[in-house]
Amino acid sequence: FPGRSVLSDLVLSFGDDGLWLEFDYYDSQGVAEGETLRRRRGWRAQLATAGELASASRVDVDGATRWMRVGDGLVDVSRLEDVRASLDDGPSDLPALAALEGDAGGSALLARREELGRRVRLVEATHELEVADVDTPDDLERIETLVRDWEELV
Repeated sequence: FPGRSVLSDLVLSFGDDGLWLEFDYYDSQGVAEGETLRRRRGWRAQLATAGELASASRVDVDGATRWMRVGDGLVDVSRLEDVRASLDDGPSDLPALAALEGDAGGSALLARREELGRRVRLVEATHELEVADVDTPDDLERIETLVRDWEELV
């Protein structure tokens, strides 16, 4: 495409001021064939203000729920799907977790069972509920409600 700018990336992003669609492009003007094109920052279009997002229950992209309301924030649904998939992989270790007593958590189980450590992967949390500690029946009920609500959306 000599002499033209080529649209390259569409990025959906959250900011303190709302939801934005960002358009970046490769500027090919003055670049000879075979030379490297440089990506340039393009335009931003605001899709929703922070106030509008405050009342949103979910954000769909291409007909699929991408973020859903959990408490006061919107949570990336793919993160919930990662957790669900990890629970579905292989034999369940949930009974061993359930048998732990006191304030002992998953790290105590990992310390006793080296093979589990090889299956653990680091996943960065984007919302505090993704790493919520369940110590009481009320905590469990709250998490189960959130999961049930999420499953109804997908």
